[in-house]
Amino acid sequence: MLETAVRAAMSALGACLLEQLLAADTGHRGPRVDCGAGHEAGFVAYRSKRIDTVLGPITVRRAYYHCRPCGRGVVPRDQQLGVTGASLSPGLATMTARAGTAAPFAQAAGLLAELAGITLSTKRVERSAEAAGAAATTLQTEQTKAILAGTVTPLPPPPRPDGTVPDILYPGPRQS
Repeated sequence: MLETAVRAAMSALGACLLEQLLAADTGHRGPRVDCGAGHEAGFVAYRSKRIDTVLGPITVRRAYYHCRPCGRGVVPRDQQLGVTGASLSPGLATMTARAGTAAPFAQAAGLLAELAGITLSTKRVERSAEAAGAAATTLQTEQTKAILAGTVTPLPPPPRPDGTVPDILYPGPRQS
């Protein structure tokens, strides 16, 4: 149990350090930023966001911009940190998605708590795993379209340690 206590203390210390490091940049990029839809979003205020990380929860203070024509908010720091529309850090999202694909969501939440000391609800594990699956599907679809369009050429498989080249999906005539 001493190990678990030390791990918890080190994670808390790491979360505190991470929070301080991220506080060095609030994401303020001047009075206006591009909204991504051809307009300019104006700076409104600084807003706080709680993010769950592999080290534990942290809070970041970041610049919030609003685009009147689009009617939506823009937070450059969220984009930079990879947490736009999310409350899990990229590292924790990856861990959660992997656990969620390895076991039923409730068991995955239990594994995260037991092995990493991270407590997430079953629903958050489910959402993370589903988001990762949707992202992987989108990437695979884009790559498939690029290959079929001829804009990307798939690389041949690397040679085996013995120097032979593995067959590709279909066996062709062997060359001697």
